[in-house]
Amino acid sequence: MRLLKIRGARALWAVAAILAPGAGFAQSNSFLQTYCTPVNSYTQYCEYFEGQSSLTIGGTGQITVNAVTEAMWGFLVNMTGCEDSNDGNPNACQPPSYPTPAAYVYSVISPGNASSSSSSGCGVACAQLQFTSQATQAGTYTETSQHEASYPPSGDELYGYTQAQQQYSPPQPTVSSVSPSTWQAGQTTSVTITGSNLGSSPTVTMSGDSYLTWTQSSANASGTQIVGTVTISASDPGGETVDIAVTAGGSGNGFAEGEKQGAQSNTATATVAPSCPSSVSIFRVTPIPLAANMYACPGPAGSCSNFPNYLTGVGIETIMQLNPIDVDWSKMSLQETVTTDPNSNCPTAPACGGAGGLVPGTRPYNYAYGQLVDQLPTSNTNAYFFDWHTLMYATDILGPANRSSCTDICHLAYSCGTTPIGSFTITKSGSHATIQNTPVTVMSVTKQ
Repeated sequence: MRLLKIRGARALWAVAAILAPGAGFAQSNSFLQTYCTPVNSYTQYCEYFEGQSSLTIGGTGQITVNAVTEAMWGFLVNMTGCEDSNDGNPNACQPPSYPTPAAYVYSVISPGNASSSSSSGCGVACAQLQFTSQATQAGTYTETSQHEASYPPSGDELYGYTQAQQQYSPPQPTVSSVSPSTWQAGQTTSVTITGSNLGSSPTVTMSGDSYLTWTQSSANASGTQIVGTVTISASDPGGETVDIAVTAGGSGNGFAEGEKQGAQSNTATATVAPSCPSSVSIFRVTPIPLAANMYACPGPAGSCSNFPNYLTGVGIETIMQLNPIDVDWSKMSLQETVTTDPNSNCPTAPACGGAGGLVPGTRPYNYAYGQLVDQLPTSNTNAYFFDWHTLMYATDILGPANRSSCTDICHLAYSCGTTPIGSFTITKSGSHATIQNTPVTVMSVTKQ
């Protein structure tokens, strides 16, 4: 109860000041109703009915509704008139005591129909509620609150409604990384997609490689990580760029913070590497002799790498076969590593070396070391590659050392990326000889 003992016209201003809606209701709607009935010439019985509600949506999509209903009654007494009518006795102006009014509030959110109600929570004759829900889609969210108050002993029942709205547009789903970002053909790779606002039940789309199958395992509740596997057929030639996008998804209140259901993320990429051969074998070996008249190459005489420009040489040309041969291996990362055996004794350093990257399906030269380079097989060409094993010096290495022979041993390993696929021993045997009365060291090479 609020008893207002205010003289003269100031009474109405006092009512307005005391019953003005409170602060802190963003996006709010409110009302204040006053109903007064004369009791006598100097007294009015008044019922005051106030309702407020608000709706806010945070950046994560959490909806918060606050609503309050307050029921009040009081007597508005003109003290001058009362005292004049009661021989100046102010005690005769004391109004009677009435029972406390009852207050009630009910709120509902649309879309979604989440709701709550209360008949208490903020003191005497005051009902207050606060509850939360989760935005599951972009659009306008509306809360509608019904306010009720009953006043004994008059039996009056008052009703009112408030409503508040707010637009919601969640953050766009984003893919920030894909790990690993290189996938090997012929293998199943565990893949983690990391981002934000992806949802608790996202859908991953991969395009650009028809040999690929994506199997999703899990997505965390915060919408920041998706885990699955990528399986790529061994028939995939490799080299493709795969485009990866995520469509955010989830449902009900379980839809994670900031998710935008149905929205598609930016596109991330991954690269498909060819599968690895099971093995590598020797297909053909062609000797390259140190000899006169080995100028089967364009340009002036003496421009090729052979006698008489070199007095030590040469070796072999090999065509190597990648197995199985019915796969296009042209885009794989083929490497060779060569080390020198400690028993090597030719007077040269280094005795062994490798060119590094090798390219299947490619004939890199027309001529090498003074002779015409062989052709690769016409069937399954991309399953073959060239590798040369030689020892070349412009001077005779054995003559000055007064030696008739020497041997260098090299250990060669081929790998697909970091996967070993074959190893061989290269033996380079040198013998002292003459060509056209010129001392030379003739090299003969084997690979096995």
